[in-house]
Amino acid sequence: MKVYLEGEAIRAICETCNSRQEATFRYDSIKMEDGLVIDGVMQAFCNNCGSSLVIAPQSTPKIRQARTKVSKKTSFRLPRILADIASCVVAKAGARYVDRAPEFLYKASLSSLLDEDPQQLEKLSQKLIAVKSNELLKLPGNHKVTVSLNPVLYEKAKLLQEATQCSQSELFRVILVAAGAEPGLDSPKYLRRSVALLDSAPPRKTPRRSRKASVLEKVSS
Repeated sequence: MKVYLEGEAIRAICETCNSRQEATFRYDSIKMEDGLVIDGVMQAFCNNCGSSLVIAPQSTPKIRQARTKVSKKTSFRLPRILADIASCVVAKAGARYVDRAPEFLYKASLSSLLDEDPQQLEKLSQKLIAVKSNELLKLPGNHKVTVSLNPVLYEKAKLLQEATQCSQSELFRVILVAAGAEPGLDSPKYLRRSVALLDSAPPRKTPRRSRKASVLEKVSS
């Protein structure tokens, strides 16, 4: 693993500048796609616009540990057909792993509230309320799913529970039903956020690197 030092410069693709730019490494806090803020992460910042372009590989374990440390775990029971529907939606969207598809879609739906759009909570609530009478929700829960949420998404779930008048388990099942009926789930914007939130993929022999770390590999080759 290449270890990067503070002040070291590289060239990387900057999405803000829409071009390849020089970037310099330094330690700073980072706000992840799921709203979690982690301090002391080594990143390369664009020298032109200041955007964070790359997370150094040596900071990946710290990010993983921070997510695990603050996560709140909850178990739900749902009809197996909902797990199958979630797997189909996730596979269609192009995800590599589908065994955690229900958690994937649940987190992705909650993440849509991170933009702080005052109308988004109402829009999502109305979509969920519209499917609360779906027959699939009346089937017995014969499939157990464990979900881990960081504090930010946990609070968003509580807001959504209040807005929809659902319990935790009801909200989880309703979101899956809505996900199966929502044609916009495989749109590029939704997919980018969803993939970023899929932090619970099956373990690999080497630590899973972030998208920014992958960008670093590409521009360094």
